[in-house]
Amino acid sequence: MSDFSRSHDDPRETRAVGDDRVLDVILETVEHIGDRTSRLSRSVSEGMRAGDALGAVARQLRTLASNTSLEASRLEGSAAIAEIARQMRLLSGQVMALSDQFADSLRSQSVALGELSSAMDALLADTSMAQAMRDTMVSKGRPAEPAYQVGTVETAMTATATEARDDD
Repeated sequence: MSDFSRSHDDPRETRAVGDDRVLDVILETVEHIGDRTSRLSRSVSEGMRAGDALGAVARQLRTLASNTSLEASRLEGSAAIAEIARQMRLLSGQVMALSDQFADSLRSQSVALGELSSAMDALLADTSMAQAMRDTMVSKGRPAEPAYQVGTVETAMTATATEARDDD
């Protein structure tokens, strides 16, 4: 976790951070989120494999139920075996429905992780561009931009609103 996210107990409190540190904090945060996203992605993949195995078990159970049903009819009137076969078919249907629901949920999570990864890539590119712009300004002898107030959503929203007014 970055120093920025651990820096204050009061989430409304802000602190002044220079441009270099802001960019470093953003990069640290993106790296942390990227690591966590990779771990979650691996977990989703493992879950998908488990869901596939669960579906295979359901299909095997259905086949076993069919074979049991055939055996019950061959034994002519074995009600107990026929009931077992019926219960196995019901259980197979329930397992297959759960497997499908599980797979749908994991596919949704996989899509969300892909979107998160794309957003992180865009943030990383923007941060790299900001670093390059800052480095260019400094190398041309221009002073770097002043420190930002960071630490809360309200501060970020206020800064964005102020910048928008300044642009107008």
